[in-house]
Amino acid sequence: MTHSPPDSPPPPPEPHYGYRAPQTPRHREHLALTAAYQAFVADAGEQRHPLDSGTLLLRLSSSGRWRFALLNPAGERVAVGTAHGDSTGSGLARTIAETLRRAPARADEPGATRPTYRPETIGHLMKMRRNSRTPYPRTDGTLHMSVPGARIIISPSALQAHTATGGIRLVLEGPWTEWDAAPVADAILRDLAPQAHHLTHTTEPRGYSRNESGSRIYDGSSWALCSCGWRYAASDRAEARALATWHRQHPTRHRTNP
Repeated sequence: MTHSPPDSPPPPPEPHYGYRAPQTPRHREHLALTAAYQAFVADAGEQRHPLDSGTLLLRLSSSGRWRFALLNPAGERVAVGTAHGDSTGSGLARTIAETLRRAPARADEPGATRPTYRPETIGHLMKMRRNSRTPYPRTDGTLHMSVPGARIIISPSALQAHTATGGIRLVLEGPWTEWDAAPVADAILRDLAPQAHHLTHTTEPRGYSRNESGSRIYDGSSWALCSCGWRYAASDRAEARALATWHRQHPTRHRTNP
């Protein structure tokens, strides 16, 4: 009886390392800002760092404050700022990235060299605010808002925020609108007050209105909103406030049924 040779063992499988998604522009920009911050801490001389959405210029003043300028891809200056104290501890990554991302494409358009927003409009659009009405502007035209750990003053051309031991002043240059400036104000507060992760507020119901047929209808629905991006539609404002409270108590959970 003849025996057939044993089958040869199968070749070992090739190592599988999984799929790694390519870096997104936001990720690359975050890494570049982290590298810029580390380089500046190591050598506080004047530095220039090109990024995907513009350019960051950094230098240290004689008083020990950070001075920086932000240029759009066309090389035009869209913002200048100063920072001091513990506000420089994170490198202001959110503030710088959001400013460059939201900056006007052209800062030197004829007749559009100054921002076109109103401070009270920015207050309405901001996510980093408490569960209350947006305060009214003061007699000098500025709007003052606060979150746990930081306070921001919004003027017609600048955003200035303070903590107990630091602060930042950012002057916007060019045709900035409220839709672009509000996310920058949010980013400043997120940099200065990282403990303020979940600030909720509710929207005012629309109330009575008339439909296309002329009939008078009432809409009492309200939205519960959070600075982290969470949102939920409720049938009335009382329910929206209860949902906002639930979200602050369970920030990592998702609610599907009120």
